[in-house]
Amino acid sequence: MNAQPICLNEQVKQKVFNFFEAYYSGDRLKVYSYLDTSFQRKVPLNYFLIHPSYEIDMGRLLSITQIEYKQDDKLALAECNIEIQGKLRTVVLDLKYDFGGWKLEGESVFRA
Repeated sequence: MNAQPICLNEQVKQKVFNFFEAYYSGDRLKVYSYLDTSFQRKVPLNYFLIHPSYEIDMGRLLSITQIEYKQDDKLALAECNIEIQGKLRTVVLDLKYDFGGWKLEGESVFRA
């Protein structure tokens, strides 16, 4: 794992927390805004808002246990503990630095 300044780790953590807060509140428009632009190009907003394949149960975020950076700090992997359907799972969310801010890679969130 690359050593990173605390502020960079906090930016990534905050983005993941904000994403889950939007999900908990049911604000699908805001959830979509946290996804990377390549996902948004593939999946138009109107389709995202109405298609059932994007209404998945993401569970409850319990903690972010590790953040790893790749490719000159433009990609981040956030290892998260999530409670989903009463079971504890560890998932890795991919984020990328996209147009001046961290975005979650939609493909990593909505894997088939």
